Amino acid sequence: MKITVWVSLCLSLFVHGLCTVEQSSQIHAVFHHKDVLMLPPSAMELVVLYASARLPKIHAIDEQDGGTMQKRTYTIESVVVDSAVMKRFPLSSNQGYTMCARQVGKSLELIITYDRTRSAVGLAIHICPTKPGVQKKGERQKLIIVDCGHGGKDTGAVSASGVQEKEVVLAVGRKLKTLLQAQSFTVIMTRTGDCDLLLDARTLLANTYDAYLFVSLHANYAQNKSASGIETWYLLPKITILSDCSDSAAIGYIAQVIKNRSAQAHIPSQYIHKQLVLGSKKQCAQVVDRHIKSAISQVLLGCRMPAVLVELGFLSNSIEAQRLINVEYQDMQARSICAGIVDYFTYLDKLDK
Repeated sequence: MKITVWVSLCLSLFVHGLCTVEQSSQIHAVFHHKDVLMLPPSAMELVVLYASARLPKIHAIDEQDGGTMQKRTYTIESVVVDSAVMKRFPLSSNQGYTMCARQVGKSLELIITYDRTRSAVGLAIHICPTKPGVQKKGERQKLIIVDCGHGGKDTGAVSASGVQEKEVVLAVGRKLKTLLQAQSFTVIMTRTGDCDLLLDARTLLANTYDAYLFVSLHANYAQNKSASGIETWYLLPKITILSDCSDSAAIGYIAQVIKNRSAQAHIPSQYIHKQLVLGSKKQCAQVVDRHIKSAISQVLLGCRMPAVLVELGFLSNSIEAQRLINVEYQDMQARSICAGIVDYFTYLDKLDK
């Protein structure tokens, strides 16, 4: 019985905050993901590329040799590929396909050769860079990644008085790490100083260590200077996957992965947001609860574990900006986020009983 081979190419751009559109995309990482939770013929293998900047144009051409072998050539226009990425090719699988890559001028060609009679294969390109985990299962149960947004040349939001987002979130992140460690959590920070760090490097770190929770700290900014308050974000449960040619089965698979990640992240976002708002209001009754929201961003989608993005307040609001640099207020926010994380793990412990 002939089994249809699923082949899809889905490359999307996900942005948090303002981004400068470049003339070409850059591919930073590639990962060959084998979903061990699924069995043939429904098994799906994903070739995952991470691309920055804009969404490039994608074209595909199919060829047959008259037998069971099929070749599909994808041309991705206007991309620059890191040499380390090119070294990963060719990629092959016991599912019956081989993928090669070559740079042709300003375009990347991916040539997939596969046996149409073999088990189902899905090839997708989206955001989820990773490497094999280095933690044992028992060690990662309480492993948390604390991501202090921006850093280095990327200051993030800046208040009228010169308060920089990168400095505020690093101060709170360091305090949060200390508090979590006191609660017997293992904590890894994406940055401990003022350094440049790409978004994909942050998710790559989280996926490498196979962390249990990813918490990204940010400070907000708005044109309306009176806007203020605390927001907590988690991954949007449904997105539109852009592709010039995709098979519905593969798109459905990716959509289900995103839906599952969103559902998992919604729970810790509730616990963290509740405690952060309660703590902030105790110290300052004027703090506004802007509620939990969902969106697409690189750090939220790129993490395989539940990921939460916390907006501590608005630097565009002069009153809140001064509040955010107050050491006592930072202490309180760190304690509140820690309390929310503890509540989340208490919830998980109850599920295990």
